[in-house]
Amino acid sequence: MRKILALVLSLLWLAPASAQIVGTLPFTLQNGTIADANQVMADLNTVVAAVNANAATAGANSNITALNGLTTPIVYTSGGTANYIGGTSSGSANAQIIASPIPSGFNLITGKSVTFIAGFTNNGPTQLNVNSTGLTNVFKQTASGAVAMVGGEIVLGQVYTAVFDGTEYQIQGPSPQGVVLPCTVVDWVGANGAPSGYLLMNGQAVSRTTFATLFSCIAVQGVAGSTSGSNVQVALNSAPFQVGWFVGGNNVVCNSVIVAIPDGSHINLNNTTTASGATTLTIGPFPQGDCSTTFNVGNFLGRSTIMRDTGGSVLTAATCTNPATIGSSCGAQTQQLTLAQLPTGITVTGTVSVSASGSGALFQGNGIFNAAFQAAAGTTGSFVAATNSGGWGQQPTLSGSNTLTSNNTSGAVHPILPPVALVDKYIKF
Repeated sequence: MRKILALVLSLLWLAPASAQIVGTLPFTLQNGTIADANQVMADLNTVVAAVNANAATAGANSNITALNGLTTPIVYTSGGTANYIGGTSSGSANAQIIASPIPSGFNLITGKSVTFIAGFTNNGPTQLNVNSTGLTNVFKQTASGAVAMVGGEIVLGQVYTAVFDGTEYQIQGPSPQGVVLPCTVVDWVGANGAPSGYLLMNGQAVSRTTFATLFSCIAVQGVAGSTSGSNVQVALNSAPFQVGWFVGGNNVVCNSVIVAIPDGSHINLNNTTTASGATTLTIGPFPQGDCSTTFNVGNFLGRSTIMRDTGGSVLTAATCTNPATIGSSCGAQTQQLTLAQLPTGITVTGTVSVSASGSGALFQGNGIFNAAFQAAAGTTGSFVAATNSGGWGQQPTLSGSNTLTSNNTSGAVHPILPPVALVDKYIKF
């Protein structure tokens, strides 16, 4: 009997007031009073009936069978969810808002995330405001770590998950923009203009601030010491630089060019420095813009790309200026052949007709001969140099026709452009 009483009391003690399973018992049992078996059984039957009717197995207690019934969500450190559902973002392209994620209670704790549908395509550095926690930077994941967005990483209508890392959000989603490294050049045949996150390689000057990630990739900063009037710069480390690269910064003429790298601590420019002292230079394969606020992307208009030859085993200075330098321009569409470039033993032949014999007779070649006419072997007479550009000359004693040879001096250029297919070239920023 005492065991039955203890069970009843324990069930009553465990049942919370807001989720009561067993109601009021018919009898109240007191210490020092002999319990009547009928009273005990009545209380026990009430407990059994209430549990069978109201416990979780009956599906009647919403606080147990549905977490939505909890007035306070379970924190994720105690087994609750760390991922929140945000719906479609509002706000603007680079300041997107997720007002009321589900479940409630989102806050900026490391590891929490929100999954949402992008309401905009971003076009620059981007922030996210979730559950009124304030605009917080959103970074993209790259092979070199999380970096600020530049545009094109979030695309309208696609699903993303933003995870808070303790300082900013890191975006995870279907867009490949975040995993393509800056300075990657791609061929593009799209009919709808530029791909998001890329710049056309047409030599344009762009902002160092707006495209800071690309600038840090496409140019190298180096501390140098300059002496006014000298073209030699003292660089702490000249190893990253290449002959033919452009240089900008204080104390030097904007967009000077490296003409030599004599050792590991000096570079020689094509211009003399304008002042003495320590300076920070920006150096890269393409012009440095205004050398202050802008820089240039490469100008690949009308050009294909091949790998540079650091060993000079294929490309040489005879065919390409600075063949070991990234960004060098090489080749031409046509070639003016010289006599020395023609194979040996080649002659140009034709015939000449004589209208009369005797002194003063006139003849005319077939249009390919110059003033150096020569008689074919076995003929008599001699030729006099032509007196005009039309090929007319005088022949004192010769009749009939002869086979003559001559050098061709028309000078037409030789086309050397191979068959190509045209595309646009873009660089990832």
